[in-house]
Amino acid sequence: MKQSIQYKILLPFLLVLFIGMASLIFVLYNINEQNAYLTIKNDMISARRNQELFLRQYFLINNLEISHLSLINESDSISKSLSARLGSDVRVYPNISSDTIDLPKDEGFSLALEGDTAYTVFFDRGRVTATISFPIQIEGKIIGIMTYSKDYTDLFNKNSRFLLITGLFAAAIFLAMLITSYLISGHLVKPIKSLIRNTDQISKGKYDLDIDIDSRDEIGELANKFEDMAKTVKRQIEIIEKDRDEIRETQEQTKSFFDNVTHELKTPLTTILGYAQVIKENGFTDKEFFDRGTSYIINEGQRLNDLVMDILNASRTSSNLGEYDFQELDLTELLRQTCDEMRIDAGQYDIQIDDEIQDNLLIRGDRDRLKEVITNLLDNSIKYGYTNSTIRVVAFSKGPLTFITIKDRGIGIPEKDLDRIFEPFYRVSGNAPKRGGSTGLGLSIVKNIIEIHGGAIDIKSQVNQGTEVNISLGGD
Repeated sequence: MKQSIQYKILLPFLLVLFIGMASLIFVLYNINEQNAYLTIKNDMISARRNQELFLRQYFLINNLEISHLSLINESDSISKSLSARLGSDVRVYPNISSDTIDLPKDEGFSLALEGDTAYTVFFDRGRVTATISFPIQIEGKIIGIMTYSKDYTDLFNKNSRFLLITGLFAAAIFLAMLITSYLISGHLVKPIKSLIRNTDQISKGKYDLDIDIDSRDEIGELANKFEDMAKTVKRQIEIIEKDRDEIRETQEQTKSFFDNVTHELKTPLTTILGYAQVIKENGFTDKEFFDRGTSYIINEGQRLNDLVMDILNASRTSSNLGEYDFQELDLTELLRQTCDEMRIDAGQYDIQIDDEIQDNLLIRGDRDRLKEVITNLLDNSIKYGYTNSTIRVVAFSKGPLTFITIKDRGIGIPEKDLDRIFEPFYRVSGNAPKRGGSTGLGLSIVKNIIEIHGGAIDIKSQVNQGTEVNISLGGD
């Protein structure tokens, strides 16, 4: 059975306190009892002196000779006089022969018969009486016994009341110390219990701890260190989980990349090999089939070449910054030049390119890579834009950032595909371009180039309405 540390602290302390209080009461009881008996003894000794003195004075005053006979005659008078004077019971026993039947039978009286002085304390029905017995002697001969009795009930009652008050006071102190110790030990153990609860939370994978321990001691320092440790563990786990997710994502992307590359290479190669095999078997006997086959082989070969070049370009753009030539460049001039070059291609489909480009847009970047971005985006707008439509190119600066917007009016991109259009080899199903095919690497290459320039790219599109591409450059 688990035992709380609070009780491990509390029980020994209370045990020591209880033993201390009990020992104190026991010592006080003994001291009071000894003092009471000492008071009785002193009273008895003093009483004997007074009685002996009174006895001599009594015989002198009455011109009597101290003898056994005179003691017998005056015993009652002496007893009454001394009792009245001392306020206690005084008795004189002149007849002390062994056949006297009314003599006291207590031990003190027996000792007095033998010539000793002795006192005895009697406890009877709640009352305490002390009696001293001593011999009356003449020339060494015992002629009688005198006893003196005094009530000491009040003395013992006072001592009992004192012990009762002391016991109650000790009990009150013990109770107060019990409550105080419980509260103090609870206050000391509370932070430890909090740490235990938070440790349990960590074991369950919960690292967002709120350890509210306001204690400027070792426990408070331990709590602070524990909270720091939990935050460090959380950060490390987040890093590990992030690295794990990145590794998984990289592995999935790598697998997807190679699957797509294999598929994309296999399709044109199958077409080329198929037509080449048929041409080899038929020779030049069927000129129409021969022309059609060579045309397919050339087209598929060209598509295969484009695919390989796109793969190499994707690999090159996603490589390290050492392959980029960052320089101060005039983005205004680059954009206008690219728009002019693409207008020739757009004119074949009666598509117009309008530009609204701010003058003197100076940025730091790789001219060739940025030109590749604009060319790729304008090419997509031409491929998927409506005939007799307009492509708008807008560029301006705001603060440290430069913004580029390319907006067309065309077939657009379904909303469900927008989140995946930057993935390598991803192509929107049902979107047939005006010319050529798509390897699905263009936008992936564009995104890599923009991100290496410290920028961001976002695409908004509506089906049958058109597409808007927003680029920001010049960020950290």
